[in-house]
Amino acid sequence: MRLTRRGWNNIIIIGVLCFIAIIKLPDLLRERFAPKEAVTQVVTEQASQIPNTVFVLSPDLLIQRVVFPHFTLKQSNGQWQSSSNLSISASELVQRWQHLQGTVVDEATISKLSLQLPPPQTVEVWGKQQAEPIRLTVYALPKFWLFNNGQHWVAVSVAADYLFPTSLSNNK
Repeated sequence: MRLTRRGWNNIIIIGVLCFIAIIKLPDLLRERFAPKEAVTQVVTEQASQIPNTVFVLSPDLLIQRVVFPHFTLKQSNGQWQSSSNLSISASELVQRWQHLQGTVVDEATISKLSLQLPPPQTVEVWGKQQAEPIRLTVYALPKFWLFNNGQHWVAVSVAADYLFPTSLSNNK
């Protein structure tokens, strides 16, 4: 039996579809039977690679001192000390600020928000061998924090006590 031109075309089309199915099958099986934690981890990894996500402070900065509006953290002999008795350790608070990430906010959005901005707070971050501190202007908005680090406007969604923990000496 000889195949016609149409018959050969059908065989080629079916062959290509089978080839594509064989190539895609491992990915489809992996997605279908993967544990939920693995899928969540992949989504988290993809979100961390979003190009408009930036660190508020440079992750390479060797922080020596952080001056908050109501207290100061200072590194002395490799240990972090606070001028106030805080609800968390001083070293943990420095780590939070060191790894703080957010979304870059464009100038158009800033100009829309400028009429709604509350009074700012300033946080000074002194790094090793820096003549001047990095001055972060911080605005507490109802749903997020807005930072200006001199290079970017960055929106960060975290709880207030994550960045500014309560002072235990003020609660007494």
